Amino acid sequence: MNKAVISVIIPVFNGGRFLSEAIDSVLAQNYDALEIIIIDDGSTDNSKEVALGYGNKIKYLYQENGGPAKARNFGLSIATGDFITFIDADDVWAKDKISRQLALFGKNEELGIVIGLAWKTGFSVKEELDKPGLTPKGTFHLLLGSSLIKKSVFDRIGLLDEDLFLGDDTDWFNRAKENRIAIAIHRDVVQYYRIHENNITNDKRRSNHYVFKVIKKAKDRKMSPDFKPLPAAPKIKTMDDLINYWHSAN
Repeated sequence: MNKAVISVIIPVFNGGRFLSEAIDSVLAQNYDALEIIIIDDGSTDNSKEVALGYGNKIKYLYQENGGPAKARNFGLSIATGDFITFIDADDVWAKDKISRQLALFGKNEELGIVIGLAWKTGFSVKEELDKPGLTPKGTFHLLLGSSLIKKSVFDRIGLLDEDLFLGDDTDWFNRAKENRIAIAIHRDVVQYYRIHENNITNDKRRSNHYVFKVIKKAKDRKMSPDFKPLPAAPKIKTMDDLINYWHSAN
């Protein structure tokens, strides 16, 4: 039986100083059937040179700057894998991210999406994550980088919304839930989300603008005559409540 191919899409915009750590964390996975696709979203730094330094281990493509969603969609358009996952150029994966998540699909063929926990931290170099005794403080977020997704799910619910410079991941997961995609949440930390001075979420005014856009798009979809209402959401007070709400797999 052939191994499932995992397509890993890495959008990068002027992230050359972090990019190698992201790529290395993908190559360090204990899984070799990987298709690594780097989409350079109009970078003006050394991102291209860093990417091309990996030779035939990666596929490198360039586009004029169009934002993260457009870059991710470009990657999806050429991805050939059975499963899709993403990692931002400034983040790092845990070494067993792929194997842990793929194992869950092996236990439940109805699954469409698996999401693990992320640790938001201001680490400076990857080696800090390997220190003995380090206990990652994982939290649940709707992040593409902490997910593994069957490619067929994109065929069913569509691509990321390129109108959203921020929040395209939240919007996409909302659409997945609205379409009753089976989602499994597991409590392993699979992604290290790097906090630094250039995070695009640092601009709170801009972030809030896109939060409201995501909310409005969800409300607009509910107005469609084809929309099938979901059960009323419970009050979310804790991370457990949030995980239980998003975990829809049997």
